[in-house]
Amino acid sequence: MAASSETPAQSPTGTGDTEPPSRPRVRGRKRLVIVGGVVVVTAGLVAASIAVWRTEPQDPGEKVAQPHRAAVALPRPAAGQPRWAVPDHHWTALSKTWTTVSSGSGDFTGLRLVSDGKRAIAYEAGRLTAYDGATGKRIWWRALAWDGSYEPVAGDGIVIVPLHDSDSRFSDCVAFDSATGAQRWREPLCPGSSPADGPVGALSHGVFYYTAGRTVTGVDAATGERRYQRRFLHDLGLSTPVVANGRIVLSGSWWSPNRSTPGKSGIHLLSPDLKTDQDIPLSGDSDGEHVTMPDLPAVSGDVVLVRSGNAIRPVDTRTGRKPSLRWTTPQGNVVGVSGRTVVTAMTVYAGRRRVSGYDLLTGARVWSREIERKSFSYDIEDGTLFALGDGVAIIDSTTGKTVFQRPAARHDGNDIARQGRAVSAGGHIVVFDDKGGITGYH
Repeated sequence: MAASSETPAQSPTGTGDTEPPSRPRVRGRKRLVIVGGVVVVTAGLVAASIAVWRTEPQDPGEKVAQPHRAAVALPRPAAGQPRWAVPDHHWTALSKTWTTVSSGSGDFTGLRLVSDGKRAIAYEAGRLTAYDGATGKRIWWRALAWDGSYEPVAGDGIVIVPLHDSDSRFSDCVAFDSATGAQRWREPLCPGSSPADGPVGALSHGVFYYTAGRTVTGVDAATGERRYQRRFLHDLGLSTPVVANGRIVLSGSWWSPNRSTPGKSGIHLLSPDLKTDQDIPLSGDSDGEHVTMPDLPAVSGDVVLVRSGNAIRPVDTRTGRKPSLRWTTPQGNVVGVSGRTVVTAMTVYAGRRRVSGYDLLTGARVWSREIERKSFSYDIEDGTLFALGDGVAIIDSTTGKTVFQRPAARHDGNDIARQGRAVSAGGHIVVFDDKGGITGYH
């Protein structure tokens, strides 16, 4: 492993706790996330919005009655159906517990937020900072030369961040201890997948998987030692890996070895050691569809969904079967799945501005609602669909109705909402607030 040129992790106090350099430029992102049985589609820099207001105004500091999470009974897969993940609870309201003050320069385009379950770990204003999810206390921070591509991933006691390396074509992957901020290892030439703005890779059973061009690699999450590697000679490119049913899933576009047959877009299902695989084409030139570069798949239990052309298609990774359905969502991406409803959000495109929910098994549209402003993006976390933008809102993903809204404290046109991330840490929901700080709700 290459030696680190990064600064050591800093404690919350000390002479090194100074403002970092200006924030690097960040590209937009597309995200496909699935929770339970509802799929939600979003674009990372969502040029779309949804009107989510309560009938009466609410003071941002107002206390909300407990409990904030409630049990929920959602339909579960029947015998022979794809086994999607079904949450047993969801959030019904939010009460502010803690807030940090932004250390940034007012440029909110470079914010990233992940969680290892206990800590919310944020990239902001040129540094990575870990906060206790329950109290908001800053645990450690360190300055990083992040180049703006990809998102960190956290789990298995580490957080993996893509860092700029001036001597390499791609960024390096650097793993830090999520409890202390100490560097564990550094992997060169990582990543180089498509799209270049999703997660940096995927963690599964102590292995970190990432793609670079046509190659997928698995390294030991604790040590960085390379364990598995596989090259796809006939793919045009590979997505960032995701994990479903213990299998590594990549979306890609490929040709036959002699290019005598039309190209295909679809997914590769790989064993954890990357030795065995199953190719599942979803579309191709022979179908009259243009072969497109892969988008990041979404996962719910054994079900993976991937955009292919202008459609989103589900695949059962346990059996390899693909239901004979598809739903068209121009310029939209899956945000998540909950209760068998697939939720999609469209950007402002050709006059279409909607967020919709579709049945995972039939492809039928369950609900749809007009998007009225440009400042909202969406995320599913802890079994709940959140709309982020003018404050934070909770939307019933099975009906599309707003069940809770906490407006922002100010309205100055900033674009924090476009970061579109809510994470669960320390029993709290943590989001970037309208001032560029971080807020924990319970």
